[in-house]
Amino acid sequence: SPLQPPAPPTAAALRELQKRKRVASEDTDQLVDCYPYAFSPLLLFAPSAYFDRGYSNYHAVAQFFSGVLEVDMLTNVLADRKNMLYEELLEYVQSQQMLVTCCIDAHFTAFQCLERGAVVHYDPAGGGQKLLTGDGAQSHVLWHLLKCGYGNSQHIQENPEEYYTSFHAPSVRRKIFKMYRDLNRRYGRSGAGFEKPIRLDLQEWYLVNRASNPSEMDAQRTGNTCYFQTFLFALLCRAGGPLTIQGSTLHVPDPARLERCSVAV
Repeated sequence: SPLQPPAPPTAAALRELQKRKRVASEDTDQLVDCYPYAFSPLLLFAPSAYFDRGYSNYHAVAQFFSGVLEVDMLTNVLADRKNMLYEELLEYVQSQQMLVTCCIDAHFTAFQCLERGAVVHYDPAGGGQKLLTGDGAQSHVLWHLLKCGYGNSQHIQENPEEYYTSFHAPSVRRKIFKMYRDLNRRYGRSGAGFEKPIRLDLQEWYLVNRASNPSEMDAQRTGNTCYFQTFLFALLCRAGGPLTIQGSTLHVPDPARLERCSVAV
């Protein structure tokens, strides 16, 4: 049953992954087809009650693989609405260094909050990962929280002048109100101009990253779903993390655990 996955990978399975890595990284015309192109077909074999539990797309994938992973893919992850003011939610996700998954215009992306308010953003459409810091990082987080409706948007509607735009309102509240007001007036996400590519310090292929360039997250393949690819980014952050910035690279402190989880998936 898909809801009762097999036991964690054996030593033989780990050796097989190493073998596939070597073949995939060789400079030849031969490729090993071992990528899970789609998660959706697996749900065809799930019992009907599985869909009655109200899982979001991310929750569905996390629940599906929970039995074989040694990390909890739902801990410290924001994937549904919280009854919090946006200034509180901003402080919460940044202080807890949460992973935030977003579905905007039927497309999934995600970002991981890092130390000192930095953010690493991932979009399955292009692959790779982008770093934002300072005000650009704060704008990025706020825009996505607002666009996904993760906080109490009704409070903004009901208290615009008294709470958000009064003379005594702090700058973050004014910023929240302005973003909310302009949310659907312009195309594109806030903070996009402040991001810059940052390399992972991975030297090998771990399923989530590119076989041809292990320092980059892979892009969404044909037939794959963006929310499953977002789950693979979450796997990097949870199994390989916690991620930290070291100079000009993004440090993945536990590649061994990332490898075990990748084999299990």
